[in-house]
Amino acid sequence: MRFAISLALLATVATSVRAAPSVITSDLSSVQGKDFDYVIVGGGLTGLAVANRLSEDPNVSVLVLEAGNDNRQDGRVKSIYAYGQAFGSELDWSWQATGSKTIRGGKTLGGSTSINGGAWTRGSKEQYEAIANLGNSGWSYEDLTKYMNKAEGFSPPSSAQSRLGAKYDPVVHGSDGPVKTMFSDPGSSSSRRSVGAGQEALERRMYSGAQQSDFLSSIKTALGVNVIDDLSSAKIDGAAYTPNSILNLAGDRTSSATAYLSPIEFSRSNLAVLTGYRGTRIKWDPNNPGKAIGVVVQQYQNGPKSHVNAKREVVLAAGAINTPLLLQRSGVGSKSDLASIGVNQVIDLPGVGKNLQEQTMNTLGARTTIDYGGKGPSNMIAMPSIYELMSNATDVKNYINSNLQGWAQQMVNQGHAVNTQGLINQWKQAVSNIFDSRAPVSELFFDSGYPANSLGIDAWYLLPFSRGSVRASSYDAFSAPNLNPNYFSLPIDMDMTVATLRGARKIFKTQPLAGLTTKGETQPGFSVVPDNVNQGGYRWWRAWVLGISGGGFNSVSHPIATCSMMPEAMGGVVDPNFKLYRSQNVRIVDASVLPVQLSAHLSSTLYGIAEKAADTIKGSST
Repeated sequence: MRFAISLALLATVATSVRAAPSVITSDLSSVQGKDFDYVIVGGGLTGLAVANRLSEDPNVSVLVLEAGNDNRQDGRVKSIYAYGQAFGSELDWSWQATGSKTIRGGKTLGGSTSINGGAWTRGSKEQYEAIANLGNSGWSYEDLTKYMNKAEGFSPPSSAQSRLGAKYDPVVHGSDGPVKTMFSDPGSSSSRRSVGAGQEALERRMYSGAQQSDFLSSIKTALGVNVIDDLSSAKIDGAAYTPNSILNLAGDRTSSATAYLSPIEFSRSNLAVLTGYRGTRIKWDPNNPGKAIGVVVQQYQNGPKSHVNAKREVVLAAGAINTPLLLQRSGVGSKSDLASIGVNQVIDLPGVGKNLQEQTMNTLGARTTIDYGGKGPSNMIAMPSIYELMSNATDVKNYINSNLQGWAQQMVNQGHAVNTQGLINQWKQAVSNIFDSRAPVSELFFDSGYPANSLGIDAWYLLPFSRGSVRASSYDAFSAPNLNPNYFSLPIDMDMTVATLRGARKIFKTQPLAGLTTKGETQPGFSVVPDNVNQGGYRWWRAWVLGISGGGFNSVSHPIATCSMMPEAMGGVVDPNFKLYRSQNVRIVDASVLPVQLSAHLSSTLYGIAEKAADTIKGSST
């Protein structure tokens, strides 16, 4: 009898747990009129991470505003194998930049972590130190590594994965963090089942064909790029198998939503996540303009506007495009930018929206008929240094140094930088990293099956010198921004891009990889970019990159630096503690604060930044 009662009690407890409400809501009335300690604008990578950590204190109330919806169970989001299917859909901001280029961004819970490719790498030690060297104390490599590791829950490769080439550096991976990362399923057999789900499951395994090991052999012979254990290590000039942000061997995606929100969705009454509403501007205290008291929210264009209250702080985590736009609509920025949209200036910060840095990519392809031995996801990446791509690296260094002043003045004159000194300080750090510390200048992302029926190399220059900007085109938060990445405005960026593409061509021409292709390079092919001893003439490559002779570059969708963490005198927008200059209680925690690009995919770094920010905010409130 007592056993039966116990079962009934257990059933009651289980039912009560299941019946607990989700912290996620699309009902404005459930949060309107309430006072939250923290209002976070943006439910993407950084916003949800910070929300999780702040709401660990049951005495602190947190509200997250997300313009998109909860799409965790959407097939375009849930599986890493659906990569690309969300592009151009309602899940994608699809920002249109000058030159008819599109920058992707996740418009859904988890932000871009819900639609990205899941590659997991980090920048070099010196690049993280550069953040500190730009006037930011407390930003050592060791400090940020601690926070990146805190975020990560890495599963070391199994013996089967190791046999296929997977290695790792245990120093630069966390094992207990919420963001699950691992190598993909190695499969239990090299044979194919003939029908049904079993075949699909077996095909979706870590590549076991000859192409990846042959790529490593060819890039060593062609360019001198060495195989290394881990592209998250302190030194990353090399080529390696890389893990992905996936939850399991089935390829379910790890996003900030699954990592930081799903585990606490039904257990924290002090947290609310409002979806389908975007934060349009900061509401300031009328008697104290530097103090934020809430955020204005709106569900759709021309729809009613309401506001939510923040007792302690407003945290902007809307990303490198939307965060500066929100600030401009809130009266924060240069007087000329604000006047163009009819907004009175509240805080004079001319760096808002400037210093935009974005990468470009082109894909080379070579047809093949080989069995790839699986469907991936792709996990082979090479990061060559300047010395592996250019034989005249010293001359290039001298050329760059001799042009810094003129280039900086050009960027200021075009309205993409606040002053020359701030840019020159950034560029000097980049020059030191590139030429003295061998920080990788390019990424060669090796693809099996892309382009179609081909082996592919997605090639992009990682560290552009060109600077762009983003400006609000209207006070209407639903209007498209004036977004100008200013691609290739400085000649060094095209020089580096052509060197990268020449390197990729040389790899395809080198054995043993060359032996796997049927006709050699087919994209762009020698008819578009004629071959020569230099792997193709500069003007032909340039024409292809710019789309003059077919092709045309794509945006990599890694925008950063539009609210840079630098001294205000250098055009900075936030201090080392993420605080918006001249405000009392506004912080920015997203890719916009990164002052310079890294030789890496950004997710690991941004998770570390979010963890660091959460500790900073907690420390300031004690």
